[in-house]
Amino acid sequence: MKAMIKEVVVLLGFLTASLYSTEVLIDDDFTSPKGNYWQEIRIFMPFSNVVYGGMGLVMGRNEKQTPIPGKLFDTAFELKSQPLILPTDARAFQLTLKLGSNKKGISPKGFGDSYQNRILWFDAEGKRLGAFYYIPCFDYPLDEPGWCLFRGAIPRGAVKAEVQFGFDTPDFLDGEKGVLNRLSFIVGTEAQIQELAAPCVLPHTLTLLSKSPTEDGKAPVVFAVSNPKAVDWNGLSVKLDGLDVSGLVKVFDDQLTLMPQGSFGDGLHVVEATLKDKMGETVTEKGIFYVGKSRKENVMTLREDGMPLLDGKPFFMLGIACLVRQGRNGNNYDRAFEEASAAGLNFARHWSTYNMDSKDADEFVAAARKHNMFISMSPTLVQNDIDAERVAKGIVKQLDVDRILAWDIGDDTSAFIKPADLLAKHNAIRAVDDTRLTTQADNMGLGCTSGSLNEHSSYTDYVLASDTIQPEIYPIREYLPGTAPARATMVPQVIRDMKQIRRDWQMKGAAPRPIWPLIQYFYYAPSKRSWYGLPTPQELRAMSYLAVIHGSHGVFWYRYAGYRGTENASRGYSDEQWKNLSTVTLEFRALYDMYCTTPVEQTQTAIILDGPQKDGLGFDSINTLLKKHDGKSYLITCNSAYQEVKARFDVPGVKCVEEYFEKRELPMKETAFEDSFAPYGVHVYVME
Repeated sequence: MKAMIKEVVVLLGFLTASLYSTEVLIDDDFTSPKGNYWQEIRIFMPFSNVVYGGMGLVMGRNEKQTPIPGKLFDTAFELKSQPLILPTDARAFQLTLKLGSNKKGISPKGFGDSYQNRILWFDAEGKRLGAFYYIPCFDYPLDEPGWCLFRGAIPRGAVKAEVQFGFDTPDFLDGEKGVLNRLSFIVGTEAQIQELAAPCVLPHTLTLLSKSPTEDGKAPVVFAVSNPKAVDWNGLSVKLDGLDVSGLVKVFDDQLTLMPQGSFGDGLHVVEATLKDKMGETVTEKGIFYVGKSRKENVMTLREDGMPLLDGKPFFMLGIACLVRQGRNGNNYDRAFEEASAAGLNFARHWSTYNMDSKDADEFVAAARKHNMFISMSPTLVQNDIDAERVAKGIVKQLDVDRILAWDIGDDTSAFIKPADLLAKHNAIRAVDDTRLTTQADNMGLGCTSGSLNEHSSYTDYVLASDTIQPEIYPIREYLPGTAPARATMVPQVIRDMKQIRRDWQMKGAAPRPIWPLIQYFYYAPSKRSWYGLPTPQELRAMSYLAVIHGSHGVFWYRYAGYRGTENASRGYSDEQWKNLSTVTLEFRALYDMYCTTPVEQTQTAIILDGPQKDGLGFDSINTLLKKHDGKSYLITCNSAYQEVKARFDVPGVKCVEEYFEKRELPMKETAFEDSFAPYGVHVYVME
């Protein structure tokens, strides 16, 4: 049941703020523009329509406008506050928004540094100190908006704040609207903010603390509850597999402990906890646990550096997606996997929603097994499914499929799934299957022309919600003249996205995890708006190597298999295109064991002797990675500039160098050697 918090609660919150000497910097019902709070609303093109009125700030598309032929109807807007002066003792904040919509599944997302939902902090000199990002909750009906609440710390040294609300995606279609009925922003000390009577204390989430899967059906099962201080424990009710077991639940230290009556039976168990807050509102949350054995073969774990281990041995991903029946393979999975295996590939994905309920899944799996390749599957046939019980049941049905190493849990994740929902999905899967990895695919949301990293990317809030990340790196586009970046800015986007992932890990305090980059080898341009330039062989090779040099744990070469009537869907790869791809994949396969080794100290240096020092996005044009294997050193290098470059490499302790694939010996001059690179050129050196 969704919480519909009464308006009186807001007044109570402000009364409490008054009693504790906090300061209300914004309190707006949006019945009319208030220049003391907000700057002028920013609207992208004339397609958005934002109107003040009795309902609040109503957002939608401008129905008087029609899309430009061949263009999407792009709605985007941004509401930005005036600079807000912070009290000198303010150390914490509370932001509340009352929202509703008749558009389902809104997960608001900005574009680059614009149309974001965040609070910016500034010091006395106007320098930006950082930002707090939030995701507005539009789950409530348009005519019955509900509350979402965010609390956090104010950075030391911050004297001003700026509150922003808006989004670029998803776009509003005909008749779709959203409403911001009220927004308040309160600051104070940490204690004062914690004492506020908040207008929203839901949703709660259940986090399983007990081991699962487990073979011990007699052990108690313990769940932690988020925001436990808001819970009225006297209103707790719990069901296990549909039966009321409230009397078997103990509450201790803000945790729910479910006691077995003798023993929990083998198999999947679903816990439904109905929690009531101190305002009288209720919410029902599900938790999953599983009694049974874990698999003993084809078990995936992680090495300290994030490298996946298959039965304890490094698994360097050489993957292909989407591997489907097409003209190239005679609409035959056996031929498709045979060709992929011959190209050195060890992993394949079908569609992101493909699983054992798909009509030809048995044939797909049998072909993978025959050619010793592994696969990922979706828990259910539902795109971006967030029903934890349905997801868990889907996993149970596929537990015995030996070829599956990963579960696809999100596609274009940030556009369709909220972070909390993806985390709940991940937790439900891991409670049933602790031998495979969960994986999500998304773009980093950094735009197409900038080399800058973002404080907050599409991935930031999702870092902890999956075991692996598949960054969608599709930079090769041919833009219309005068509106687009030069070709030189496209390939370096690989570097930027790889750096952003690691920055996001650091921001979230996350341990390294597998990065399986989806590297573009497709084109699609029904209206000359998207990807209507296929990567050249040089671009394809460079993007692949740049991903590995900058920390990926393999490469996932991606080609759309959809878009009926296009070559992508009907024929698939041409002979020339497959040759271009397999040339790269076989290079990685040739040195597979080397790529599986643990990281070593990077003692090499590269100096540009001729050509650009920086590539099209401002990164160093020569990129290097040092690896050691079987008594030899390997230096993997790539020129990310769209021009020729000559470089000198200082490699202490090395006496002889050979380019591995070209079989060229390079003369050493003391501790260094020199070489030239074509635009997007790659060299792999073996050194002794």
